[in-house]
Amino acid sequence: LAVGRLFLADYRPLEGLAGNPSGFDGAPRYITAPIALFHLGPQGNLLPVAIRLQQQPGPDAPLFGPHQGEHWQASKLFVQAADCNHQELIGHATRIHCLAEAFILASRLNLHRRHPLMDLLGPHLRYTLKVNSSQLVLADDKGQASAFGKLFGGSHRAMIDLMAEAMRSFDFQASAFPNDLRRRGVDTPELFDPYRDDGRLIWQALQDFVGEYLGGYYRADRDLEADPELQAWA
Repeated sequence: LAVGRLFLADYRPLEGLAGNPSGFDGAPRYITAPIALFHLGPQGNLLPVAIRLQQQPGPDAPLFGPHQGEHWQASKLFVQAADCNHQELIGHATRIHCLAEAFILASRLNLHRRHPLMDLLGPHLRYTLKVNSSQLVLADDKGQASAFGKLFGGSHRAMIDLMAEAMRSFDFQASAFPNDLRRRGVDTPELFDPYRDDGRLIWQALQDFVGEYLGGYYRADRDLEADPELQAWA
């Protein structure tokens, strides 16, 4: 711990799902809000060393380790299920699809179709509203979770509450790729992380391209201030 070789995956946001399980084909379906501890190995790989399936320790919330055979295998499956629920409901549905609506509306309402920023954003604003309005996660006309929502572990109400809190707690600046790496402590060079390394290449390529393109239109702060469409968009 002192030298920074322990990493924690904490699924606390899923407590609402865990307390309100959903059903599938008439049988209950369970999800947990686990905590998983990983050790940074000598080859830069992360190795799971301990899992607790509940947030609070106690007699009904044991700590599982690699020496516990089938219990260890089962606990890892629960972590994988939690990770899928977290990624899809928070990282994907909320912080991509729902968040994008703000950019779509601001762009369509304030930027001319030939505005230089619209030239950049235009291809990324297509289809999202259509997908969002198709009730993949939200309730259908009968108040039930639709096809996409049925994949996850909590009740429909618990899923909506989870997504609402994920939106309220979202920090746009902190989510920028380099900031996110630093915040989570995964920017250490000892850690083998293709997501980080490939992501940095993509991030820098975007920075260079967008900077060069918009730099031809905005050469100083006063140029930004003098663009009423850009100011309205912001």
